[in-house]
Amino acid sequence: MSRPAYVTSPDGTSIAYQTIGSGPGLVVLSGAVLPPNAYKKLAKILGQSFGVHVVHRRGRGLSGPQGRGYSIEKECEDVIAVLDATRSHRLFGHSFGALLAVETARREPPGLDHVVAYDPAFTFDRHELADFLPEFADAVGRRHYGRALTTIQRGLQVGGRLDRLPVNVAICANWLLTATVSRAIRPILPTVTAEVGAAFTPATAPSAFRTITADTLILVGEHSPQWLKDHSAAVASGAPSARLHSMPGLDHSGPLMKPDQVAAVVTAFLLG
Repeated sequence: MSRPAYVTSPDGTSIAYQTIGSGPGLVVLSGAVLPPNAYKKLAKILGQSFGVHVVHRRGRGLSGPQGRGYSIEKECEDVIAVLDATRSHRLFGHSFGALLAVETARREPPGLDHVVAYDPAFTFDRHELADFLPEFADAVGRRHYGRALTTIQRGLQVGGRLDRLPVNVAICANWLLTATVSRAIRPILPTVTAEVGAAFTPATAPSAFRTITADTLILVGEHSPQWLKDHSAAVASGAPSARLHSMPGLDHSGPLMKPDQVAAVVTAFLLG
């Protein structure tokens, strides 16, 4: 990816993004526990058709801190600033990033034509999913990264095979992961509490998405958690311009583990 470029969000926070490829602009938003670089493979494939701008969301990467009064609204302002700076009319998000993509579309920024959201992490009536947050925050504070990652994976039911292992085995596996190939996750973990807390305090219902005018594709992994499937369907039903598409054989990590399969569907939708 290119050297980072920067925009300034309305609250003064510096937001970085990196670009790969050329063509019509497509802004990419990461999930809660993932660094921007995790989407490099997906961006490289999409970059064959688009100028892909991978955002370093606030609190991670080269961007400024989350800041006091962190909110979904501020994240959406960051996204709109990047859309404006890159003259992009297309938006892709994964998990929490998918929630932000849909919420940004709900604010109807000028020129936003297409939105793709993979497993958008809306909850609506599923507040009990947030019960793991105190344990997660405590583990992060103690720098018990393996325990923190295991806690959020099991709380959100997105750990895949790790969720089926004994908890102590999963903690050891995640500790090794965050100590080696996924070390970039460590500095991100402190930001997750505020993000998940914001996602679990929804001020909307599916009907709120009826104002979205951008063509919208909601993607769900065939093997993603049922709560994500249910609420993805609810979002799709609320937005008149949205359609729902199940990704066969994929789970919540589809954009990371099977980027070619996801990119093919995204490209066909955006160019179709």
